[in-house]
Amino acid sequence: MEEQMMEIQIEQMQMPAGPSIAMIILWVVVYVFFAYSMVNFLLFLAATFAEPLAGSSGSGTPPAVFRGFSGHWMAFYSAALGILYSAMRAGERGVEPRCPKGHPVSPFARFCEECGERLIPEDHVDSSNGSA
Repeated sequence: MEEQMMEIQIEQMQMPAGPSIAMIILWVVVYVFFAYSMVNFLLFLAATFAEPLAGSSGSGTPPAVFRGFSGHWMAFYSAALGILYSAMRAGERGVEPRCPKGHPVSPFARFCEECGERLIPEDHVDSSNGSA
């Protein structure tokens, strides 16, 4: 029984692997799109102040406005993709939190939902507010 408890504690101590190559590439894409959107928007503002946008004949919004804001669309949609990808991969990390008695618990739980066992060690005190 104690051997089983020791194995559970060892499994809990193992940290999941670092970010995957796909996650790193996704971060780079998000940062590049955000940089592109900022540069594109500044160029749009510079062009607009130099020569105000003239209303096109009957079509509504001039194409320069769409070009000015298209970078923002790419940046925010790529950030949303990154969030969804992270959420999708969260369950595949292979580490399921468990209480000291071996019951599965939710990732942010402080106590086991099944047996009530405390999950955070007593000696771990957060220095910011003095609580565990």
